[in-house]
Amino acid sequence: MWERSSEGQLFVNPAHQRCRALLEAGRGNPAEAERWASEAIRRTEEIGTQWDWLEALRARAISSGLVHDPAAAASLRLVWEHCEREGVSDPGVFPVAPDLVEALVETGETGEAVAVVERLSVLAREQEHPWGLATATRCGVLVHFDQEASGEAARAYEALGLRFDQARTLLALGRGERSELSRVGARKPQAEGGLTKTEARVAALAAEGMSNKEIARALFVTVHTVEVHLSHAYAKLGIRSRSQLGPRLSSG
Repeated sequence: MWERSSEGQLFVNPAHQRCRALLEAGRGNPAEAERWASEAIRRTEEIGTQWDWLEALRARAISSGLVHDPAAAASLRLVWEHCEREGVSDPGVFPVAPDLVEALVETGETGEAVAVVERLSVLAREQEHPWGLATATRCGVLVHFDQEASGEAARAYEALGLRFDQARTLLALGRGERSELSRVGARKPQAEGGLTKTEARVAALAAEGMSNKEIARALFVTVHTVEVHLSHAYAKLGIRSRSQLGPRLSSG
């Protein structure tokens, strides 16, 4: 709002400050984002505008995440819990889920991250929410690294014209690949024709009797991704049907 305080200061309403905070966070300037976010939060506490407070917290969390500050999870958790408590079910109103999941994974709070992904997945499916569906896949990648699903999320964002989200997804994919390489670097190379980690996980769940749809929900990916992994697993294991999975996996 174009208001003037008794001291002659413009922008008494904190909408300007929280927008500047989000802008600087998007530009990758954590110090400036934090400065504007702190000012916005201070002003919201004075005049009680809750929307601006939530958005300022989101900006602060994004800026904290840029410097890998564990405080990001705390700020984002406040926004997520507020939305849950007040019944704000549209995942795009305060789009904190992907940053919250990323922060929780980085701080080792995987259980809470999974709970957030599960809730986001339910809301996105119920509302057929394009951003929510793409983001649920992206968040699932952060919890269960899956190169195929990560590419799928990036393509979904691109189709929606959300290039910033697409770039963040590709960045997460790169980080996941490096992490995966560091974990397997000391192990012997996988035998030719062996299943990848994701293919093995999908095949094992299928062997337990789960449907493709159930597997997709469990791993936070699409049914198409499950089908692709199963197809690869069948070819590598030399089988043609789901009923052959259990005996083939048991035989090693």
